Amino acid sequence: MLYEGTDWGRSSAQFAKKFFPEIGCKLVLEESYVSGISDFTPQILKMKAAKPDLLIIVSYTPDHILFNKQQMEQKLYLPFGLWSVGAGTEDPAFYKAVPQKAVEYMFVQDDWDVNSHQKSWHPELNEKVKAKLGYGMNSYSAAGYGSMYLVKDILERAASTDREKIREAIAATDITAKGCARIERKAGGKVYCPALVRGITRIKFDEQGQNTSSHGMIDRIHSNPAGPWPATQPAAPAGFTGRFQAMIGVGNHADGCFACLEDHPGFTGWHLQDGELAVP
Repeated sequence: MLYEGTDWGRSSAQFAKKFFPEIGCKLVLEESYVSGISDFTPQILKMKAAKPDLLIIVSYTPDHILFNKQQMEQKLYLPFGLWSVGAGTEDPAFYKAVPQKAVEYMFVQDDWDVNSHQKSWHPELNEKVKAKLGYGMNSYSAAGYGSMYLVKDILERAASTDREKIREAIAATDITAKGCARIERKAGGKVYCPALVRGITRIKFDEQGQNTSSHGMIDRIHSNPAGPWPATQPAAPAGFTGRFQAMIGVGNHADGCFACLEDHPGFTGWHLQDGELAVP
């Protein structure tokens, strides 16, 4: 594991490690680093000596760019690939800064549905995001867009600026694709729920204030549009290169994450079987 020495980096590492005993994984190297590092060579040399099967990395954009470049240059071999918890690898700037070979077969915990380009609402929203930010929709713009409609729904139900009434409205929130009438919108001739554009199916908070229906999606990056694509997912669009969805995250990120360690020549993607991830 390699992670930046911040609260986010350390907490991400701690969360991941608690699943290792359950799935029989041995942690052979754990390294933290100071954000803004100028050279990952010492860490890469330690990784080469430890010979891990898989590397989990927790980094923001600049550090992630540097590591991926140096990993390729120094020929760090990872049989089961590199697993990024997102952040840096959810930033469009990352993919413009690194060679394609530096990210081939990398897995990314994404915070939104990478198949969104197939949704009726995507063309219009994507163009608006491009006009404003200079690039298309990603997890951050989708989360921001959805959050604003969630706030709209809550405030309209509260019908007040009173703190307690707003709190009660938040606690009573239960938004689904079919239970979205207050804020639903229409695009491409179809009705959609703007609060769910990130790819989640429900917003309902538990006693700790967490949306237990929130989940991510696991992507495998592959530049070849004729390459592996799960049979359970739609065909890859013609000419599409870059981020290929390889499996579906269920529950929180960790649930979708460590099931992915299984890899063999017959692997064609993950599918749901009785609510659980399974290899076809």
